[in-house]
Amino acid sequence: MKKILKGIFAGVLSISCMMLPVDVENTTLGMSKVKAAEDDGYQVVDFDASDSMEGAAVTKNGSLYMWGRNTNGEVGDNTTTAKHMPTRIMGDVKAVEKKARSTVILKTDGSIYTNGSNRYGDLGISASWDTKKLTPTKIMSDVKTYIPGSDCAAIKKNGDLYTWGGDSLSAITGQGSKTSKPPKKLISNAVNYKSYRFNSGALSATGDLYLWGTGEHGQMKLGDVADFDIKDHFWAVLKNNGDLFLWGDNYNGQIGNGTNIEQDKPVKVMSDVVSFCINSDRSAAIKKDGSLYMWGKNICGEIGNGNDEEYSVTKPVKIMDNAKSVSLFENVTAVITKNDDLYMFGDNYDGLTGNGQTTGNQKKTG
Repeated sequence: MKKILKGIFAGVLSISCMMLPVDVENTTLGMSKVKAAEDDGYQVVDFDASDSMEGAAVTKNGSLYMWGRNTNGEVGDNTTTAKHMPTRIMGDVKAVEKKARSTVILKTDGSIYTNGSNRYGDLGISASWDTKKLTPTKIMSDVKTYIPGSDCAAIKKNGDLYTWGGDSLSAITGQGSKTSKPPKKLISNAVNYKSYRFNSGALSATGDLYLWGTGEHGQMKLGDVADFDIKDHFWAVLKNNGDLFLWGDNYNGQIGNGTNIEQDKPVKVMSDVVSFCINSDRSAAIKKDGSLYMWGKNICGEIGNGNDEEYSVTKPVKIMDNAKSVSLFENVTAVITKNDDLYMFGDNYDGLTGNGQTTGNQKKTG
Protein backbone atom coordinates (compact mmCIF):
# COMPACT_ATOMS: atom_id res chain seq x y z
CA MET A 1 0.00 0.00 0.00
CA LYS A 2 1.06 3.58 -0.45
CA LYS A 3 0.72 6.65 1.77
CA ILE A 4 -0.47 9.48 -0.47
CA LEU A 5 -2.14 12.19 1.61
CA LYS A 6 -1.92 13.74 5.03
CA GLY A 7 -4.42 15.65 7.14
CA ILE A 8 -7.80 17.01 6.22
CA PHE A 9 -7.75 15.84 2.60
CA ALA A 10 -7.49 12.27 3.82
CA GLY A 11 -10.97 12.52 5.27
CA VAL A 12 -12.62 12.74 1.87
CA LEU A 13 -12.24 9.05 1.01
CA SER A 14 -13.74 7.99 4.32
CA ILE A 15 -17.06 9.30 3.02
CA SER A 16 -17.42 7.25 -0.14
CA CYS A 17 -20.05 8.28 -2.68
CA MET A 18 -21.00 11.47 -0.82
CA MET A 19 -20.60 15.01 -2.06
CA LEU A 20 -19.16 17.44 0.47
CA PRO A 21 -20.31 21.06 0.57
CA VAL A 22 -18.48 23.01 -2.14
CA ASP A 23 -18.22 26.73 -2.81
CA VAL A 24 -18.31 26.47 -6.58
CA GLU A 25 -17.35 30.13 -7.04
CA ASN A 26 -13.97 29.47 -5.42
CA THR A 27 -13.26 26.07 -6.95
CA THR A 28 -9.96 25.67 -8.77
CA LEU A 29 -10.54 22.22 -10.25
CA GLY A 30 -10.39 23.51 -13.80
CA MET A 31 -13.74 21.91 -14.60
CA SER A 32 -16.91 23.47 -15.94
CA LYS A 33 -18.61 25.45 -13.18
CA VAL A 34 -22.31 24.99 -12.51
CA LYS A 35 -23.55 28.33 -11.21
CA ALA A 36 -26.87 28.96 -9.53
CA ALA A 37 -28.54 32.30 -8.84
CA GLU A 38 -26.18 35.04 -7.77
CA ASP A 39 -28.11 35.74 -4.57
CA ASP A 40 -27.31 32.19 -3.43
CA GLY A 41 -23.63 33.03 -3.21
CA TYR A 42 -22.75 30.07 -5.46
CA GLN A 43 -22.62 27.85 -2.38
CA VAL A 44 -23.85 24.30 -3.02
CA VAL A 45 -24.63 22.26 0.10
CA ASP A 46 -26.04 19.16 -1.60
CA PHE A 47 -25.67 17.67 -5.08
CA ASP A 48 -26.83 14.52 -6.82
CA ALA A 49 -27.02 13.16 -10.35
CA SER A 50 -28.53 10.12 -12.05
CA ASP A 51 -27.66 7.70 -14.82
CA SER A 52 -30.58 9.14 -16.79
CA MET A 53 -28.63 12.38 -17.31
CA GLU A 54 -30.14 14.79 -14.78
CA GLY A 55 -28.45 16.85 -12.09
CA ALA A 56 -29.76 18.52 -8.93
CA ALA A 57 -28.18 21.00 -6.52
CA VAL A 58 -29.35 22.60 -3.28
CA THR A 59 -27.80 25.98 -2.49
CA LYS A 60 -26.99 27.45 0.89
CA ASN A 61 -30.21 29.44 1.05
CA GLY A 62 -32.33 26.33 0.36
CA SER A 63 -33.00 26.80 -3.35
CA LEU A 64 -33.27 23.64 -5.44
CA TYR A 65 -31.89 23.82 -8.99
CA MET A 66 -32.28 21.03 -11.52
CA TRP A 67 -31.20 20.42 -15.10
CA GLY A 68 -30.67 17.67 -17.67
CA ARG A 69 -32.55 15.48 -20.13
CA ASN A 70 -35.94 15.65 -18.33
CA THR A 71 -37.61 12.90 -20.40
CA ASN A 72 -39.91 11.91 -17.54
CA GLY A 73 -40.33 15.30 -15.89
CA GLU A 74 -37.46 14.65 -13.46
CA VAL A 75 -36.48 18.33 -13.48
CA GLY A 76 -39.88 19.24 -12.04
CA ASP A 77 -40.58 22.40 -14.08
CA ASN A 78 -43.93 21.07 -15.45
CA THR A 79 -42.36 20.10 -18.80
CA THR A 80 -40.48 17.21 -20.38
CA THR A 81 -38.16 19.57 -22.23
CA ALA A 82 -34.42 19.22 -21.68
CA LYS A 83 -32.87 21.92 -19.48
CA HIS A 84 -29.27 22.76 -20.35
CA MET A 85 -28.86 25.27 -17.51
CA PRO A 86 -29.81 24.94 -13.82
CA THR A 87 -33.49 25.82 -13.32
CA ARG A 88 -34.80 26.91 -9.92
CA ILE A 89 -37.62 24.58 -8.89
CA MET A 90 -38.46 25.47 -5.28
CA GLY A 91 -37.13 26.91 -2.03
CA ASP A 92 -36.71 25.75 1.59
CA VAL A 93 -35.01 22.51 0.44
CA LYS A 94 -32.62 20.57 2.68
CA ALA A 95 -31.54 17.64 0.45
CA VAL A 96 -32.27 15.97 -2.88
CA GLU A 97 -31.81 12.49 -4.35
CA LYS A 98 -31.87 11.75 -8.07
CA LYS A 99 -33.26 8.30 -8.80
CA ALA A 100 -33.09 6.53 -12.19
CA ARG A 101 -36.15 8.34 -13.57
CA SER A 102 -37.43 10.42 -10.65
CA THR A 103 -36.47 12.92 -7.95
CA VAL A 104 -36.99 12.86 -4.17
CA ILE A 105 -36.83 16.18 -2.31
CA LEU A 106 -36.58 16.75 1.46
CA LYS A 107 -37.66 20.22 2.57
CA THR A 108 -36.50 22.03 5.70
CA ASP A 109 -39.94 21.61 7.33
CA GLY A 110 -39.62 17.81 7.15
CA SER A 111 -41.91 17.26 4.16
CA ILE A 112 -40.97 15.06 1.20
CA TYR A 113 -41.86 15.80 -2.41
CA THR A 114 -41.39 13.59 -5.49
CA ASN A 115 -41.60 14.09 -9.25
CA GLY A 116 -40.75 12.28 -12.47
CA SER A 117 -41.57 8.70 -13.50
CA ASN A 118 -43.29 6.15 -11.26
CA ARG A 119 -41.56 3.27 -13.09
CA TYR A 120 -40.04 1.94 -9.85
CA GLY A 121 -42.71 3.26 -7.50
CA ASP A 122 -40.39 6.06 -6.36
CA LEU A 123 -43.14 8.68 -6.47
CA GLY A 124 -44.67 7.14 -3.35
CA ILE A 125 -48.26 7.27 -4.61
CA SER A 126 -50.98 4.76 -5.47
CA ALA A 127 -50.60 4.73 -9.24
CA SER A 128 -49.57 2.64 -12.23
CA TRP A 129 -45.88 2.45 -13.14
CA ASP A 130 -46.40 4.57 -16.28
CA THR A 131 -47.58 7.58 -14.23
CA LYS A 132 -45.53 10.80 -14.43
CA LYS A 133 -45.53 13.85 -12.17
CA LEU A 134 -44.05 16.89 -13.89
CA THR A 135 -43.93 19.03 -10.72
CA PRO A 136 -42.96 18.06 -7.15
CA THR A 137 -45.84 16.45 -5.22
CA LYS A 138 -45.92 16.23 -1.43
CA ILE A 139 -46.15 12.65 -0.09
CA MET A 140 -44.96 12.84 3.56
CA SER A 141 -44.63 15.21 6.52
CA ASP A 142 -42.74 15.30 9.84
CA VAL A 143 -39.65 13.57 8.43
CA LYS A 144 -36.43 13.72 10.45
CA THR A 145 -34.14 11.84 8.06
CA TYR A 146 -34.42 10.79 4.42
CA ILE A 147 -32.21 7.80 3.58
CA PRO A 148 -31.16 7.40 -0.08
CA GLY A 149 -30.51 3.97 -1.52
CA SER A 150 -31.86 1.35 -3.89
CA ASP A 151 -35.32 2.18 -2.58
CA CYS A 152 -36.66 5.25 -0.78
CA ALA A 153 -36.75 5.40 3.02
CA ALA A 154 -37.54 8.04 5.63
CA ILE A 155 -37.47 8.10 9.42
CA LYS A 156 -40.10 10.38 10.91
CA LYS A 157 -39.53 12.63 13.89
CA ASN A 158 -41.28 10.06 16.12
CA GLY A 159 -38.90 7.29 14.94
CA ASP A 160 -41.29 5.51 12.57
CA LEU A 161 -39.53 4.11 9.49
CA TYR A 162 -41.32 4.28 6.13
CA THR A 163 -40.17 2.89 2.77
CA TRP A 164 -41.44 2.98 -0.79
CA GLY A 165 -40.36 2.24 -4.35
CA GLY A 166 -37.12 0.58 -5.39
CA ASP A 167 -35.72 -1.85 -7.93
CA SER A 168 -38.01 -4.62 -6.70
CA LEU A 169 -40.84 -3.33 -4.58
CA SER A 170 -41.72 -6.52 -2.74
CA ALA A 171 -38.10 -7.50 -2.11
CA ILE A 172 -36.70 -4.23 -0.86
CA THR A 173 -39.56 -2.62 1.04
CA GLY A 174 -41.11 -5.72 2.58
CA GLN A 175 -44.52 -4.65 1.27
CA GLY A 176 -45.18 -8.06 -0.28
CA SER A 177 -46.49 -6.59 -3.53
CA LYS A 178 -45.11 -5.12 -6.72
CA THR A 179 -47.96 -2.64 -6.89
CA SER A 180 -46.93 0.99 -6.48
CA LYS A 181 -48.10 2.20 -3.07
CA PRO A 182 -47.65 5.17 -0.72
CA PRO A 183 -44.89 4.91 1.91
CA LYS A 184 -45.46 1.98 4.26
CA LYS A 185 -44.43 1.89 7.92
CA LEU A 186 -41.96 -0.92 8.64
CA ILE A 187 -40.85 -0.46 12.25
CA SER A 188 -40.99 2.05 15.10
CA ASN A 189 -38.07 3.58 17.00
CA ALA A 190 -35.73 3.30 13.98
CA VAL A 191 -32.21 4.77 13.97
CA ASN A 192 -30.81 3.40 10.70
CA TYR A 193 -31.87 1.80 7.42
CA LYS A 194 -29.90 0.47 4.46
CA SER A 195 -30.86 -1.10 1.15
CA TYR A 196 -28.92 -2.70 -1.66
CA ARG A 197 -30.72 -4.05 -4.72
CA PHE A 198 -32.94 -6.87 -3.44
CA ASN A 199 -32.11 -6.67 0.26
CA SER A 200 -32.73 -4.20 3.06
CA GLY A 201 -32.33 -3.83 6.80
CA ALA A 202 -33.60 -1.60 9.60
CA LEU A 203 -31.99 -1.04 13.01
CA SER A 204 -33.97 0.15 16.04
CA ALA A 205 -32.74 2.20 19.00
CA THR A 206 -32.98 -0.93 21.16
CA GLY A 207 -30.46 -2.78 18.94
CA ASP A 208 -32.99 -4.95 17.10
CA LEU A 209 -32.06 -5.50 13.44
CA TYR A 210 -34.73 -6.48 10.91
CA LEU A 211 -33.57 -7.85 7.55
CA TRP A 212 -35.64 -8.38 4.41
CA GLY A 213 -34.35 -10.39 1.49
CA THR A 214 -36.14 -11.36 -1.68
CA GLY A 215 -39.89 -11.63 -1.19
CA GLU A 216 -39.93 -15.42 -0.79
CA HIS A 217 -37.33 -15.35 1.99
CA GLY A 218 -39.31 -13.14 4.33
CA GLN A 219 -37.90 -11.29 7.32
CA MET A 220 -35.22 -12.11 9.90
CA LYS A 221 -34.62 -10.41 13.26
CA LEU A 222 -31.33 -10.13 15.18
CA GLY A 223 -30.79 -8.52 18.57
CA ASP A 224 -28.05 -6.53 20.34
CA VAL A 225 -26.80 -5.00 17.05
CA ALA A 226 -24.53 -1.94 16.90
CA ASP A 227 -24.16 -1.63 13.11
CA PHE A 228 -24.84 -3.53 9.89
CA ASP A 229 -24.33 -3.42 6.14
CA ILE A 230 -25.83 -5.06 3.08
CA LYS A 231 -24.32 -5.81 -0.31
CA ASP A 232 -25.35 -8.07 -3.18
CA HIS A 233 -26.26 -11.37 -1.43
CA PHE A 234 -23.80 -10.55 1.37
CA TRP A 235 -24.56 -9.35 4.90
CA ALA A 236 -22.49 -8.08 7.86
CA VAL A 237 -23.56 -7.40 11.45
CA LEU A 238 -21.49 -5.89 14.27
CA LYS A 239 -22.83 -6.69 17.72
CA ASN A 240 -22.60 -4.32 20.68
CA ASN A 241 -19.93 -6.55 22.28
CA GLY A 242 -17.63 -6.20 19.23
CA ASP A 243 -18.40 -9.56 17.59
CA LEU A 244 -18.54 -9.38 13.77
CA PHE A 245 -20.85 -11.77 11.91
CA LEU A 246 -20.94 -12.34 8.14
CA TRP A 247 -23.03 -14.56 5.89
CA GLY A 248 -24.27 -15.03 2.31
CA ASP A 249 -22.12 -15.34 -0.82
CA ASN A 250 -18.59 -16.55 -0.14
CA TYR A 251 -17.10 -17.30 -3.56
CA ASN A 252 -14.02 -15.15 -2.80
CA GLY A 253 -13.75 -16.08 0.87
CA GLN A 254 -15.29 -12.74 1.87
CA ILE A 255 -16.95 -14.30 4.93
CA GLY A 256 -13.52 -15.12 6.39
CA ASN A 257 -14.26 -18.59 7.77
CA GLY A 258 -11.51 -20.31 5.77
CA THR A 259 -13.79 -21.59 2.99
CA ASN A 260 -15.38 -20.49 -0.28
CA ILE A 261 -18.71 -22.08 0.66
CA GLU A 262 -21.87 -19.96 0.84
CA GLN A 263 -23.21 -19.51 4.37
CA ASP A 264 -26.94 -19.16 4.96
CA LYS A 265 -26.60 -18.36 8.67
CA PRO A 266 -24.51 -15.66 10.44
CA VAL A 267 -20.91 -16.76 11.03
CA LYS A 268 -18.84 -15.13 13.78
CA VAL A 269 -15.55 -14.04 12.20
CA MET A 270 -13.83 -11.75 14.71
CA SER A 271 -14.13 -10.21 18.19
CA ASP A 272 -13.15 -6.79 19.57
CA VAL A 273 -14.20 -5.05 16.33
CA VAL A 274 -15.06 -1.34 16.42
CA SER A 275 -15.78 -0.77 12.72
CA PHE A 276 -15.95 -2.71 9.48
CA CYS A 277 -16.46 -2.28 5.74
CA ILE A 278 -17.65 -4.75 3.10
CA ASN A 279 -18.26 -4.80 -0.61
CA SER A 280 -19.66 -7.71 -2.59
CA ASP A 281 -16.40 -9.71 -2.58
CA ARG A 282 -14.08 -8.26 0.08
CA SER A 283 -14.18 -7.48 3.81
CA ALA A 284 -12.24 -5.38 6.30
CA ALA A 285 -12.41 -4.87 10.06
CA ILE A 286 -10.68 -2.55 12.51
CA LYS A 287 -10.21 -3.84 16.06
CA LYS A 288 -10.18 -1.86 19.29
CA ASP A 289 -6.37 -1.70 19.26
CA GLY A 290 -6.40 -0.05 15.79
CA SER A 291 -5.25 -3.13 13.89
CA LEU A 292 -6.73 -3.57 10.41
CA TYR A 293 -7.64 -7.02 9.11
CA MET A 294 -8.73 -7.83 5.56
CA TRP A 295 -9.88 -10.86 3.59
CA GLY A 296 -11.66 -11.86 0.36
CA LYS A 297 -10.87 -11.14 -3.29
CA ASN A 298 -7.25 -10.20 -3.95
CA ILE A 299 -6.68 -10.21 -7.71
CA CYS A 300 -4.92 -6.82 -7.68
CA GLY A 301 -3.32 -6.79 -4.24
CA GLU A 302 -6.34 -4.99 -2.77
CA ILE A 303 -6.05 -7.01 0.46
CA GLY A 304 -2.69 -5.32 1.12
CA ASN A 305 -0.82 -8.44 2.19
CA GLY A 306 1.88 -7.96 -0.47
CA ASN A 307 0.47 -10.67 -2.73
CA ASP A 308 -1.62 -10.29 -5.88
CA GLU A 309 -1.46 -13.95 -6.90
CA GLU A 310 -3.43 -15.34 -3.93
CA TYR A 311 -6.77 -14.55 -5.51
CA SER A 312 -8.94 -15.56 -2.54
CA VAL A 313 -7.85 -14.80 1.02
CA THR A 314 -10.34 -16.84 3.03
CA LYS A 315 -9.26 -15.86 6.56
CA PRO A 316 -8.65 -12.43 8.14
CA VAL A 317 -5.07 -11.22 7.67
CA LYS A 318 -3.56 -8.40 9.74
CA ILE A 319 -2.51 -5.62 7.37
CA MET A 320 -1.44 -2.68 9.56
CA ASP A 321 -1.78 -0.95 12.93
CA ASN A 322 -3.11 2.47 13.90
CA ALA A 323 -6.07 2.37 11.46
CA LYS A 324 -9.01 4.75 11.92
CA SER A 325 -11.21 3.99 8.91
CA VAL A 326 -11.23 1.85 5.79
CA SER A 327 -13.11 2.14 2.49
CA LEU A 328 -13.42 -0.59 -0.13
CA PHE A 329 -13.76 0.31 -3.79
CA GLU A 330 -13.60 -1.96 -6.83
CA ASN A 331 -10.14 -3.57 -6.66
CA VAL A 332 -8.81 -0.66 -4.53
CA THR A 333 -8.65 -0.13 -0.77
CA ALA A 334 -8.18 3.18 1.09
CA VAL A 335 -7.16 3.37 4.75
CA ILE A 336 -6.97 6.45 6.98
CA THR A 337 -4.78 6.11 10.05
CA LYS A 338 -5.18 7.74 13.45
CA ASN A 339 -2.44 10.14 12.33
CA ASP A 340 -4.69 11.20 9.42
CA ASP A 341 -2.40 9.59 6.84
CA LEU A 342 -4.08 8.08 3.79
CA TYR A 343 -2.85 4.77 2.36
CA MET A 344 -4.10 3.21 -0.88
CA PHE A 345 -3.42 -0.19 -2.39
CA GLY A 346 -4.71 -2.46 -5.14
CA ASP A 347 -5.28 -1.88 -8.85
CA ASN A 348 -3.17 1.04 -10.06
CA TYR A 349 -4.80 1.47 -13.47
CA ASP A 350 -4.41 5.13 -14.46
CA GLY A 351 -2.43 5.78 -11.25
CA LEU A 352 -5.41 5.51 -8.90
CA THR A 353 -3.30 4.57 -5.87
CA GLY A 354 -1.22 7.73 -6.20
CA ASN A 355 2.21 6.09 -6.13
CA GLY A 356 3.53 8.02 -9.12
CA GLN A 357 3.02 5.16 -11.57
CA THR A 358 0.22 4.25 -13.96
CA THR A 359 0.66 0.49 -14.30
CA GLY A 360 0.94 -2.53 -12.07
CA ASN A 361 -0.60 -3.20 -8.66
CA GLN A 362 0.25 -1.47 -5.39
CA LYS A 363 0.44 -4.49 -3.09
CA LYS A 364 2.01 -3.27 0.15
CA THR A 365 3.50 -0.31 2.03
CA GLY A 366 5.84 1.68 -0.17
